[in-house]
Amino acid sequence: MVQKDASLETFIPFWLNQLTSKVNARLAEKLAEIGISIPQWRVLSILHSFGSMSIGKVSELAVINQSTLSRVIDQLERTELVSRTPLPENKRVIEVSLTELGEETFAQIYPVASELHFFMEKQLTEIEREAFFSISHKLILALQIQNKV
Repeated sequence: MVQKDASLETFIPFWLNQLTSKVNARLAEKLAEIGISIPQWRVLSILHSFGSMSIGKVSELAVINQSTLSRVIDQLERTELVSRTPLPENKRVIEVSLTELGEETFAQIYPVASELHFFMEKQLTEIEREAFFSISHKLILALQIQNKV
């Protein structure tokens, strides 16, 4: 039974959702002007940062399930921003790569995301930023370990 005095004021998942929703809404608004969605941005930024990789690895890093990610990659491939190639040593594994146009598009949209990042960064002191990253990493690791148990 849920207590009537239970409060969201200290409920971590509530605050994480609030923050993520506000960041995504602000970013989505800016990216829409360029014709890119949040999931497409995630894929482009991951491939730019880490290079070509399997769809499974992109799914893990982008936190998008593989069926949804497949549709996102289909969209990006139709607009020639990414390409898919079976790995020579295992044709069942598909590697996704940014195309030259994908790199150019990333370069065009990166300033939009950076602007939001720098705005948020300015709201925190150096100590708060370090604490934010430390706490985020700690919770992510704990949740990954719990998920494997």
